[in-house]
Amino acid sequence: MKVSVLILLVGLVMASSAHAQCKPHFMPTDTVCDVGDPTAPADPSTFVYKICNLNTTIGYHPENLKPSTYTSPTCDGTAANVSQPFRNGLAAAFRLAPTDVKRKLCALRQVFVTPSSSFPEALGIWEMSPSTGSSVPQRGNGAAYIAIPDTVLTSATSLLDEENALLVALFSTYPSNSLPWFTSQNAAASGPGAGVLAVLAHELGHLLLADVNADGKGGMGASVKKDHPRSLLCSTPANDCFEKSFLGATGTSKRWNAKNFHDNMRRWIAFTTQGDQNHNNHQKGINFGQIYKDINQSKPNLPDAKTRIGAVYSSGEFVSVFAAVSPEEDFVETYKYKVLANATTPLSLTIDFRDGTTKDVIKVVKDAISAASGDLYDKINCVPALP
Repeated sequence: MKVSVLILLVGLVMASSAHAQCKPHFMPTDTVCDVGDPTAPADPSTFVYKICNLNTTIGYHPENLKPSTYTSPTCDGTAANVSQPFRNGLAAAFRLAPTDVKRKLCALRQVFVTPSSSFPEALGIWEMSPSTGSSVPQRGNGAAYIAIPDTVLTSATSLLDEENALLVALFSTYPSNSLPWFTSQNAAASGPGAGVLAVLAHELGHLLLADVNADGKGGMGASVKKDHPRSLLCSTPANDCFEKSFLGATGTSKRWNAKNFHDNMRRWIAFTTQGDQNHNNHQKGINFGQIYKDINQSKPNLPDAKTRIGAVYSSGEFVSVFAAVSPEEDFVETYKYKVLANATTPLSLTIDFRDGTTKDVIKVVKDAISAASGDLYDKINCVPALP
């Protein structure tokens, strides 16, 4: 089977010199909408009305950060124009989602299907919406959106296909007969709903990171205290769990290097290319960039790559290789796997390390939740709570 490249980007935030209170896009009081019939008359209260093809004729560009020139994405036609397999996959993902995730999906303004020729990346688009009375200008409609390329929906025919496609995308090339590869005998994970839910949950994780400004605390102590660009717009988060659970004091043997993170904070988080980690490095010897180099150098060192990938999953800190790219992706992938672990139908996903050992990566998350202690639990407990 040909595996399509899966590229994921986080949503956008606008720069401003004024401090303000962001109006949250997601609230505990959000209601669960009805999936309904995608061919039914448009109804703004239903999730299916929010599933539509992106209008690519208006010149929309997600990296246009200026409120004065930015235009919100819009639908091209009606929900009925989205192909039936895509509608089925999105509806199946919605049914699998935990109730709290359903509420958040319903709170989105739209879920777009995009032509990969114009938009090859899945996007979580977070627009600034200031609270009443704020002098900060609103960006676009001040809404939140998710856009998924048609090729991603085509490749996400199951959870293992989606996660294997992600491995291929992360490393540009990926010899699956020599390196760890996902398998699953779980019926629910073998359907399109689980694969699409993984994509939606990843992008939703990026939106939630921005919505709660989790990484905007400003650092642990004066020596590393720096404002996140988003903190110029949004008030500081209610707690510092991102600082405590995802970042670590310089010189410790676990978690991300806090100073490196604070020195290189960014408003736009692009899918990693050429193993780039935006200057982030982990303090436990987990090195995504080296894995990329091992696989892509002129004379690949696949044994070392396999060992390093295995170390990611045995570290007790990470849910996936993608999580080892940066602190932001660590937060987002942790959220994604928490969603998968709490799916309405139990899911399982096994990674085969090609050395006679395997691991159910969803069970690892469930076990961490049950244990209620440990590094991975601390991360899981930090991301927005699920029922």
